[in-house]
Amino acid sequence: MKRYIKYYIYLAVALCLTGIYHALKQSRPAMNMLTDALVPLKRALSAVCGLAPFSVAELLIAAAILFSIYYVIASVVAIVKGREKLPIFFRRALGALCAVVTIYFGMCLMLGTTYYSDTFLDKSGLDAKGGTVDELYRITKLFAEKATEKGTLVSRDENGVFNEPLDKIFGNTRGLYFAAEKEFPFLSAPEREPKRLVSSRFFSYLNFTGFYFPFTAEANINIDCPRCFIPATIAHEMAHQRGVAAEQEANFAAITACVTSGKAEYEYSGWLLGYIYLSNELYARDYDRFKEVYYMLSEEVAADLKSNNEYWARYETKISEMSDQAYDNFLKDNGQEAGIQSYDEVVNLLLAYYGRR
Repeated sequence: MKRYIKYYIYLAVALCLTGIYHALKQSRPAMNMLTDALVPLKRALSAVCGLAPFSVAELLIAAAILFSIYYVIASVVAIVKGREKLPIFFRRALGALCAVVTIYFGMCLMLGTTYYSDTFLDKSGLDAKGGTVDELYRITKLFAEKATEKGTLVSRDENGVFNEPLDKIFGNTRGLYFAAEKEFPFLSAPEREPKRLVSSRFFSYLNFTGFYFPFTAEANINIDCPRCFIPATIAHEMAHQRGVAAEQEANFAAITACVTSGKAEYEYSGWLLGYIYLSNELYARDYDRFKEVYYMLSEEVAADLKSNNEYWARYETKISEMSDQAYDNFLKDNGQEAGIQSYDEVVNLLLAYYGRR
């Protein structure tokens, strides 16, 4: 029993800290204090990891997967060859449990705290209670008109599909949030270049266009998916870097940053993303008006929407369903009651913001 004492002590401390987090997470002042205290650490991590020309997060995830496979194989071999099979199994299992608890607590601390601290809505003062069908129609029409207008300013391929060079998109992020920061000063943060994922196709199978990794504070982008939404995805993940946790709020921050950026490819991507969410809601509430707005779109915008739908249709598999379910549970565990559907709630924010203009 003594040989396991270090594992017991480590687990006791880790579980105690995790328990304290869960006891305090409903206390907004406590979460605000923790979130503020961790900002310097997150910015230091993003500064250091930002020096690498590749995604440190992707490297760490790959290393963790490979090590896990090695650990399982090595454990099985050690148990089979060992004389004292049960003690070896117990020690290996304790080691794995310590690793899992450590990662979980790290996620709670580096990411979970932001879900329970002051939100974008709290800081901005927006009253996102939704709107009437008339308001929804008017703002959906606005986004359709703007997407059509800005869609003429971007490069396209022989099929009329958005085809801005990736180097241009990734190299044009400086100052992306400049205008948004003026209106919402709490979005201000050091600028970090987003990272391209080498394994982008793998993340398409998981139905991920990008992700923010809390242990490196990097914005990681799937570059295999339709290019017209890559600018908005970059802005979305950069919103998470700026402390915006809720997905609908990160969507709103991304759309706002894009459409006010003065960068053609980002403006178009922002208006197009907003149109999709708004039109989906209009489709559900007034199909005739949805059709009216849809037929206002230019051929180029329609081509981008068609290309996007065709791309993701190829990845509608059991793997993507399982990934969606896992992410849905993750979001619900972190206080987002709508789970994966919370992305769609950006509609209420768009109605609140553009409805007053």
